[in-house]
Amino acid sequence: MRVVKAAEDVLSAALRCAVYTQEIAAALGVSERFLTSAFAAVYRMSVHRYLCVRRLNLVRCALAGPQGATALVKTTALDLGFWHLGQFTREYRTLFGETPTDTLAKANGRSSAAPPEQRRP
Repeated sequence: MRVVKAAEDVLSAALRCAVYTQEIAAALGVSERFLTSAFAAVYRMSVHRYLCVRRLNLVRCALAGPQGATALVKTTALDLGFWHLGQFTREYRTLFGETPTDTLAKANGRSSAAPPEQRRP
């Protein structure tokens, strides 16, 4: 628990940065394997998955927040360390049940769905 809490403190200090397992382990003075075991015990997921879910949540907050009106999905995703945008969109949809564009549209008070005449049957 102590190692996971310390890792979360490291992550909080770098809130809008993409942080990697080896950087966290080095900052805490533990091995990557020990860090991975600690996260598996506490969160039932790998550090890598935890970091991905964390970054997905940061993207969602950025798109849905008050600054979301001026945000671009691509720029926000790239800023938070997602380099493969197709994979990012799939993971985002899996986690939140909507696309990043849908989140942004809701934040801006409009629907992202195409008008009825443009929808496919």
